[in-house]
Amino acid sequence: MRWIQSESEPPVAPAVRLALLRKAIERFADKSEPWAQFGDVLVLSGDYAAALDAYQTAERNDPNGFRAWAGLAISYLRLDRPRDALAACDRGTRQAPAAELLCLSGRALRKLGRDDDARQSFVSALALGDSHRAALTELLRLLAKNQDGSELLAFCDGLEAPLRATALVRAYRAIALSRLGRDAEALLMVDLERHVVRVPFVPPAEFGGVERFNRLLAEEILADPSPDPPLRDGIDINYSPRVQRSAAFLALYAFMRSAMEDYLAQAAARGLDAVLPPPPAAAEFFTSSVVLRADGRNGEHIHPRGYVSSVYHVLVPDCVTAANDTRGALALGCCQSHTGGYAPCWGTRYVKPVPGWLTLFPSHLFHDVVPSQTDEPRVSVVADLNPVQDSPGGSKR
Repeated sequence: MRWIQSESEPPVAPAVRLALLRKAIERFADKSEPWAQFGDVLVLSGDYAAALDAYQTAERNDPNGFRAWAGLAISYLRLDRPRDALAACDRGTRQAPAAELLCLSGRALRKLGRDDDARQSFVSALALGDSHRAALTELLRLLAKNQDGSELLAFCDGLEAPLRATALVRAYRAIALSRLGRDAEALLMVDLERHVVRVPFVPPAEFGGVERFNRLLAEEILADPSPDPPLRDGIDINYSPRVQRSAAFLALYAFMRSAMEDYLAQAAARGLDAVLPPPPAAAEFFTSSVVLRADGRNGEHIHPRGYVSSVYHVLVPDCVTAANDTRGALALGCCQSHTGGYAPCWGTRYVKPVPGWLTLFPSHLFHDVVPSQTDEPRVSVVADLNPVQDSPGGSKR
């Protein structure tokens, strides 16, 4: 398999973009575009009230030329104003129907308790073909909450082959099988023992052992927080670490890629050849660093574009190491927030984090982290094997 490493430059921090746009607004306060761009960056910064003000100013400055309907709708949704979000989407789709606006309209309708209308909006977004993944995710989540899994299974099986091959659809198909009592088939797709592999890391000799390596890597990660605002308190995910080309990161990345290749070589022995599409001919190596504190957790999720996912634990709080409970654990298989409280037949496996160990699993496996309940940082590096577009087993990005 051929690895493709992204060469893109780290994104400009929102704070820098905001400063530049403020200068543009000072010069062109009566124009629409600078205000709309200002709103876009404020959304990225998580300041939705200020973003709403910026979008409303942009629309007042040029009512006929305003096009930032998606950002306006997102701001309303984040401020728990679904009726206003729906109105913004309706005005935008009258100008030019777009999958993103239809998807946001569906989210607003769902918040208003109009699930049937929301579903139709998501279906309409899928029909447009572009930017469909968000609508597909929302539609799958709606169907997964139905006690009868037959409609969800029929929907998954009726999708085109490239979509059926994605981790996103596999994850929800497994839920449908469990809902229908077809446990043997569901457990074939989600096997929390056979499909999960743990591997210790032995760093190159120049690092002086794994403990010293982890201390060095933790220092680099903690000194390089994400330029984006946190998703919630206690969590920092950096998708473009500035130090990703440091000696420590490069050594770890080489190990993680090698471990993924070994994992694929064991696919038949672990029953994964009957679950996953054929391995891709080429793949991207996508990584991020994650720092969790106190109540911080990722939330139940999968990696929808991935094929194989992995987590390397760099630094674990002492209280987590000493505890005889699940605090700080990697929780595999949990997805009740996606099913309306239903627990599938495979249950949950709690993996106690150990510094220096890598855990690998298929990307369609739902997972989360149990909060560590301490201000000491829990540091990890996450990596995915993402099939490139149009490769065997790959998916449209």
